[in-house]
Amino acid sequence: LTSAMSSNQSVDVIAEFLEVAIHQILYCRDVYPREIFERRQAYHVPVHMSCHPELNSYIVDVIAGLKALLANHQLEKVVVILSGKDEKPVERFIFTAVLSNAMAPSEDLHLLRLEMVLRDFILKITTCEGTLGPSHQ
Repeated sequence: LTSAMSSNQSVDVIAEFLEVAIHQILYCRDVYPREIFERRQAYHVPVHMSCHPELNSYIVDVIAGLKALLANHQLEKVVVILSGKDEKPVERFIFTAVLSNAMAPSEDLHLLRLEMVLRDFILKITTCEGTLGPSHQ
């Protein structure tokens, strides 16, 4: 845990984080019924992950595409857009800092430090309901 991460490890960690973050956003913003989510642990905090096979398959496919871009340093940001019933965007979750910080070459980038940063992001997503108010889905 104390050595710098390889590029492949960074890609895997960021991809896992984005997958958890997407599930957590969908849960917190009530995009899908809460019954399709189960409680799990990620980064030592409770999160909610979908149990719906089709939704999970879609998210896995998206993450696989992002991993290829991450590995080639071609991904600048990830934007999760939530649309209302009229298909117009009502909320955006933009991930840029976590990508640039995690993928930047650094001798002191340690897995433990990165996981603490990712934990803080997940906690912010979890608390967004209180900040943003009810979802407008």
